[in-house]
Amino acid sequence: MLQRLRHAVGWGLPAPPPGTRVDFQVCAPLGHGQTLYLVGDLPALGGSVDVIPSIGGAGAEGGLQLVTTPDLYPIWYNLEPVVAPAGAVVRYRYAVCSGSRFLRYE
Repeated sequence: MLQRLRHAVGWGLPAPPPGTRVDFQVCAPLGHGQTLYLVGDLPALGGSVDVIPSIGGAGAEGGLQLVTTPDLYPIWYNLEPVVAPAGAVVRYRYAVCSGSRFLRYE
């Protein structure tokens, strides 16, 4: 019984790695049909600032797609939380895509 209680409340389990949640918002008035991806040093951002997003990919395969709405445009933001190690310096940049094609970095 005590073992189940420990597991239920997390006793005896390793602590999750310390980190900081990072939310991104950027003003980017893109052309019709263009999308914005975030690429960078973190695994959730593709692992490198030189990643070319794989359209339709997710997470480490192609960066993180940012979204917007008609009400918020031209503000783009991340839906999925990004966690960076506490105190880490993270390099990132924005990749503009159109359809399934990479266009440029911003």
